[in-house]
Amino acid sequence: MRHRALIAIIETGSGPGGSAYACLPCARDYAKTSLAPDWIGETIAHTEAVRLAWDEEGDGDPAPPL
Repeated sequence: MRHRALIAIIETGSGPGGSAYACLPCARDYAKTSLAPDWIGETIAHTEAVRLAWDEEGDGDPAPPL
């Protein structure tokens, strides 16, 4: 998946945590839920801006088929 947004940071008591990503349509849906973190809107906006820049640049790396 080429364009994905960070939707969760998994924190652990000690040791490395993790993160969860979703495609933009799913991230937008998740952002509407009460489970979404406060910062998700900024993350989605940043991901969309990067996507637009890549699309305008035409980097020759098309998204893989679903």
